[in-house]
Amino acid sequence: SSDLCIFGDYDVDGVTSSFLLYTLLHDYLGHKAVKIMYPDRLADGYGLKVHHVDTIKTKGHDLIITVDNGITSIQEVMHAKNIGLDIIITDHHKALDILPPADAIINPQVSPLYPFHGICGAGVVLKLTHALLKKSKLSPEVRQSILNHFIPIVTIATVADCVPLINENRALVKR
Repeated sequence: SSDLCIFGDYDVDGVTSSFLLYTLLHDYLGHKAVKIMYPDRLADGYGLKVHHVDTIKTKGHDLIITVDNGITSIQEVMHAKNIGLDIIITDHHKALDILPPADAIINPQVSPLYPFHGICGAGVVLKLTHALLKKSKLSPEVRQSILNHFIPIVTIATVADCVPLINENRALVKR
């Protein structure tokens, strides 16, 4: 059991992604040591910075999960690993030529096996939610009801992030 910090983004996609992952972990899976942190839009700009990693470590967290950011945070992830933090990146943005040395990366842009690259950050978190629920001890009915509860929130993120309304995105928004 880790004391974990969800590191989001300040836009609609990032805030809904943070909310979804927090709600899943805290409310449905019973992990009470979860906090959310966002960058300051004006002072920090987009994404994880070294000083965020230091703050997260100082606050006693041992795991960072990024949502809607992190795929280009090479130096920041290296720093996190160097100071003893585990880090999981969930993102939907395009990667640089090299990937950050995270413990896990969930991003349709970098997964050769995932056929649709157009989902938003909250869509990636919905995929993670589905995978975690499948591994949980919750009944199939409860798992489905959680996913159903999350779909309108992911729809808001999908529309607000202006990802293409085709394929999975169209099915999600239509539903």
